[in-house]
Amino acid sequence: MPFEFMAVDVNLRWGVPMEPKQFLDSIYLGDRGCKCVLIEGYIERLIMVVDLISRILSESGEWDFYQDENIADGRIVFSRVKSVEFSPPGFIPNGFIDDIEVEGSELGPDGKPLYLFVASISGTRNASTVTTAGNTTERAEVILRIKAGGVHLEDPRFPGKEIRD
Repeated sequence: MPFEFMAVDVNLRWGVPMEPKQFLDSIYLGDRGCKCVLIEGYIERLIMVVDLISRILSESGEWDFYQDENIADGRIVFSRVKSVEFSPPGFIPNGFIDDIEVEGSELGPDGKPLYLFVASISGTRNASTVTTAGNTTERAEVILRIKAGGVHLEDPRFPGKEIRD
């Protein structure tokens, strides 16, 4: 079944429904780096650790350097993860996060929505070619495709507290 966007209210900010796309649009990642991608397969979670997460609250949709809700070493957590794909293979996402967006959604077998999240992150891998200076490092844009039921933030200072608005 192809992915098509469907509206589902899963996040709230001040009582206003936020879909996963709106929620991701409220996160500033402009010059922020991906420190780690952790897959917890047993509990169907993927955690992306980001050096600093800021929130976008302006009506214009611009960041405007708002820093009151910054989360150092913040986590972007994808829940009910059904599949994960890294492309191109062999590269490790360990650089700037270019974008995270929702490309579509569908109903899962349990009747709950599943979303296709697509993240674009700079990545590296050691090349097999060894030079006199040592291994060379190749760089590429890593596309991470995640089919999951939802997304939220977590602040490492408050373990277990899900930030959904």
